[in-house]
Parts: sequence; structure tokens; C-alpha cells
Amino acid sequence: MIGKVKILPVLIVAASVGLAFKINNIATGVDNMVAPVVAQENMSEENNMDNGEEPTVEASTAPPRNTTDPLMMSRAELDLLQDLVNRREELNDRDAQISVRERLLETTERRIDGKIAQLEDLEIRISALVETYEANENEQMSSIVKVYETMKPKDAARIFERLSMSIQLDVAIRMKESKMALIMANMSNEAAEMLTSELAHRASLPELEG
Repeated sequence: MIGKVKILPVLIVAASVGLAFKINNIATGVDNMVAPVVAQENMSEENNMDNGEEPTVEASTAPPRNTTDPLMMSRAELDLLQDLVNRREELNDRDAQISVRERLLETTERRIDGKIAQLEDLEIRISALVETYEANENEQMSSIVKVYETMKPKDAARIFERLSMSIQLDVAIRMKESKMALIMANMSNEAAEMLTSELAHRASLPELEG
């Protein structure tokens, strides 16, 4: 029993030494596998530096920047964002002003169109009244002409020369020439001469184009 107890420490020491040799061999093997890779990477970096190129850094090594969080944005980015917001507000205000002006312009155009329609309607009514007046005047003057044509030339001349010159002209141009000649023959020389001058002056005036 004692012999077995003494042999146990010796076996533990031997096992420990064997495990140390195995660990050393494993480490040596790993170093032998990693060394060529490291050497190749170092050579690649030296070549890139000789060619003026900077060593590449994998994108995964740099954490992505959060540009949507204001707390993570720089001062320049915040200023740019504020400028964009102010510009947007100015554009909105300008659009609102343009809309107001357009509505005012439309309202003004409708009012002008309404005034034009009223003026056109008034012009039509005035034209109708003028036509009615002229028709009535012509009818009335025609009645006066008939009265003078049916009167005796001496009686007609005595009344005719007392009328205003405008009425004498209106009646004279509507009467038959034979009837008017008899009336003028019975008028005073001064009245007949004045009527003749006015008739000649009216006949020489150019007619206005309507």
C-alpha cells in the first residue's frame, strides 16, 4: 500500500511534464502557422506605403455614424439643418403670399368683368332709348311737316319764320321742295336769306361715320 502511495506523486509529475511538452508543441505549431500570414500582411502594408498608398482599414472597424440623431451631429451639420429649415419656412411664406395675391387678383378680375357687363348693359339701354327718341322725334317732325304742307303758304310763312333756326332746318329738309319754295316765297327777305344760308351750310358739312 505504501509503495503505491509513493508511486502516485511520481506519475502526477510525469503527467505534468508530458502535458507541458504537448502545450509547448501546440503553441509552436500555432506560431508556425500564424507567422507566415503576419509576415505576408506586413509585406503588403510596406508595399502599399512604398507606393504612396495608405493602409486600408476595414469598414467594419469604424462604427457607422448616426446622422439622424441631433445629439450625434456636429455643429456644422446642425447649422446646415437649421438653414434648411429656415429656407423651407421662407418658401412656405412666399407660397402663402402668392396664393393671397392670386385670390385678390381673381376677385378684382371678377369685379372688373361685372363692371364691364354693367356698362355694356347700360350702353344697350342708352342705345335703345336714343333709337326710341329719334323715332319719336322723326314721327313728331313728320307730323309738323304735314301740318305746314297743308297750310296756305302765306300763313305757314308767317309762323315758320318765327321758329328757331334749328326747327326751321329740321322741317325744311323734310318738306317737299315745291311746298317749301312757296313758304319761303311768302317769308320776309331777311328770314328767307338766313334759312337759305343755313340749308346750304348744312348741305356742305361732311357726314360723320357711325
